[in-house]
This record gives sequence, structure tokens and C-alpha cells, in this order.
Amino acid sequence: MGVFDYIYLKCPNCGEEVEEQSKGGDSCQAQYTLENAPVNVVEYIIDEDFFCEECDTRFKIDIMEKPCYFTRHLNQSDKEY
Repeated sequence: MGVFDYIYLKCPNCGEEVEEQSKGGDSCQAQYTLENAPVNVVEYIIDEDFFCEECDTRFKIDIMEKPCYFTRHLNQSDKEY
């Protein structure tokens, strides 16, 4: 039996939560939404087809749905610009 991380997606049709497994991260049974999942976890499922059992909708995720934020930590010398 394999170990996975879990990503919870929202069906674009009805909003129902859809659970997907990913082996892209540490695979330690961590639970994420698309908004807070690490990039390596999302990359593993980016080309997958998903199915919502609630409304019988098939869908894919769009990488543009997950915004990427980069934070630069400033030290004292950087603040003097």
C-alpha cells in the first residue's frame, strides 16, 4: 500500500469537494487544497482528469488557478534602497 499526499479540489460545476492523491511531495498523508499545496504536489496531478461523483462532471485543473507567490526576505542592507 502506497503513501500519498491528498489534494482537495472543488468541482467547477457544483462546488463539491473532490479528493485526489499525489505522490509529488513528501507523501506523508498531508492534506492540501489547491490554494495551499506545494508546487511539487500540484505538478504531479496537473495533467490528470478528475471526476465529481456528485454531478457527474469531468474536469482538469488549470495551472493558472494556483497563483505563485515569491517572498524575498530583506536584511538591513536591502532596506536602504
